[in-house]
Amino acid sequence: STPEEISSFLGNCVDDDGTAEGAVPAYGTRGEVYVGWALDQSIWISSKKGKRWETRPIARQEAGWTQSYAGFDRCNGMPITVVDHCKDSEYYGRVYVCWGDQNKKFGGEIYFAFSDDHGKNWSDPQRISQGGKSDQFLPWLTIDPTTGALFAVYYDRRKTDSPTETNTYLAHSTDGGAHWSEFKINNAAFYPSDQIFMGDYNHISAHGGIVRPIWTELRDNKKSIWTYPLDFKFSMH
Repeated sequence: STPEEISSFLGNCVDDDGTAEGAVPAYGTRGEVYVGWALDQSIWISSKKGKRWETRPIARQEAGWTQSYAGFDRCNGMPITVVDHCKDSEYYGRVYVCWGDQNKKFGGEIYFAFSDDHGKNWSDPQRISQGGKSDQFLPWLTIDPTTGALFAVYYDRRKTDSPTETNTYLAHSTDGGAHWSEFKINNAAFYPSDQIFMGDYNHISAHGGIVRPIWTELRDNKKSIWTYPLDFKFSMH
C-alpha cells in the first residue's frame, strides 16, 4: 500500500535526538486507527476514521522519550497504544496510551491516559507504578481482548541497595486502570551496565487470561531473555 503521512513534524533515524519517534499503532472498535508517538517532551496521538488523520498532544513528557538510568546508557519512554476490544467489558472501546517519564518528585515512573470517545478527549495522566521516589522504567502495556484486563511490565528499583540493582514488575488492572496491583516477577535482581546495550523494549502479551511478559536481564556481562507464565482468571463484568 502507499505510505501515509500522519504527522507534519519531521523525524529521522538518529537515536537520542528528540525528533518524532515511537509510533505504535492500534485499531479501534469502529474501524479507526490510533498511533501514539513522542516529540518535544509531549505524548501525541494520531487517529484516523476514513481518509482523514487528526493529531493532538495528550500529555506532557517532562524527560522526553529518550531517558537515562544507572546502568542504561539509553532507555526509551515511548508510548504504547492499546484498545479494549472485549464486548463484555465495561470499558469496551476505551483507548489507552502508556509511557515512561522522569521527574524530580517521583524519579522514573510509568504513566497512562485513556479516552472513552474514540480519541477526542483524554484523561489526565495517571501513574501505574507506585514505587515512591524509586525508578520504574521501560514499560510495555497490553490488554486481554477476552476480558478487557490491562497488564503492564517494566523495570523497577524500589527496595534496592545499589543504583543499578534492578527487578522486573508486572502490574494489572481489572477496572479500566482505576486501580493497579503490582508484584515482582523476576527470580533475582540483576545489575545492568551502561557499557552493554540492554535493548529498546520489553514486551507483554495476554489472551484468555494467559499472560506472558518478556524482558532482558544481564548477568556476568551476558544478556538473557526471560518470561514468567501467568494465568489470570477473572472477567470485567
